[in-house]
Amino acid sequence: MLHILESWDVFPEICRYLTAFGKKYFNKDEAFAGFDCVEYADGDNRAVNKLEMCYLLKYAALKRDEDTKVEEWAIRHALVYQQTCFVTRENSQILVRLSDSMKVALKEALSADSEEVQHFSRDWTRLHSLVLGEVDDGWRQMINSLDSEVSEIFHRLIASGVIPQDLNMFDSPAAVAQDMKHLQRLTDNLRRVSTMIGLNTETIDCLINRVGSLTQDTRCNRDLDDLSPFLRTLHQIKQEHKFALTNSSAVLDRATSLANQLRDTVALRNSEINKHHTEQLGGNTAAIADLSEQAGRETSVVKTLTVLALVFVPASFVADFLQMGYVTTDPDNARIWRAAQDLQLYAALAIPLVVLTMGFYIALELRKVRYRWPKDTAVAP
Repeated sequence: MLHILESWDVFPEICRYLTAFGKKYFNKDEAFAGFDCVEYADGDNRAVNKLEMCYLLKYAALKRDEDTKVEEWAIRHALVYQQTCFVTRENSQILVRLSDSMKVALKEALSADSEEVQHFSRDWTRLHSLVLGEVDDGWRQMINSLDSEVSEIFHRLIASGVIPQDLNMFDSPAAVAQDMKHLQRLTDNLRRVSTMIGLNTETIDCLINRVGSLTQDTRCNRDLDDLSPFLRTLHQIKQEHKFALTNSSAVLDRATSLANQLRDTVALRNSEINKHHTEQLGGNTAAIADLSEQAGRETSVVKTLTVLALVFVPASFVADFLQMGYVTTDPDNARIWRAAQDLQLYAALAIPLVVLTMGFYIALELRKVRYRWPKDTAVAP
């Protein structure tokens, strides 16, 4: 490459553009752009003999990912250098990393009949019209591809639910996180596309200004009518870039709006889930209170049964004793009861135990009431 530059006497500005090429591990120099043009006049400065021009042109191309083995759209740039001699009508070009469509168009132009090829090689504007005209289609296809991915996420978002009972497979945390990452990648690519199209527009503006100055320069040996078609072509290509920029901006706004909508949907879904959990917690609390109330009622029933047992068990024993003959009436006086000695021993033992049990039970109940009364007083307004 250095030997070619030396043999063609290329201006040193091209070396700055060549540094943008090579193997890269990230998007290095992706937004690097520039336009350089130098005019050379004769010794008397009466006529422009030679023109050197160099610029970078951004384009979109399909690139195969070696890891996933899938073709994805990538942003690349091509170097266009041209050296034109107006005296000999000879042109020298250096083209670095053209797109496939540019290569096909250049091959077709050089494969035409000899007269057309001669006209292409002698007219220095034909090369710029060719490479600039093959840029818009790649941007359009890349924007359409990104737009289709945005539409896929939009359809999934429309099918998603908010109520916890109506959630589907697209509403899982993993699926939502994947969509958020996908939208972030799409918005990043769309911003890059808009930036690259803007850089191309600036490059075309620089070329238009330079061609316009050549048409007004009296030192040039070309008529204004010869460059007017080229100027019209440049303005048309610039208009196509403006349309592409508007399209990419619209898709970017759509992706940004969809990301905000997805974020709002996730927030609303989380609020519904929290509401559902709160309702379940409230139901569980009410059930616990109901169980506590029922347990209190059962405790009162147990207490009542205990009191009744303490009262009626001795009475039942008395009835049994009467039936078994341990307690009898005096044959002479029916008002006098006579008890057997065994029964007297039982009464001497059982009655103190019953009294002690009842006293202990009454003491416990009074103690509970005494501890419960200050708490009720503190809670009451």
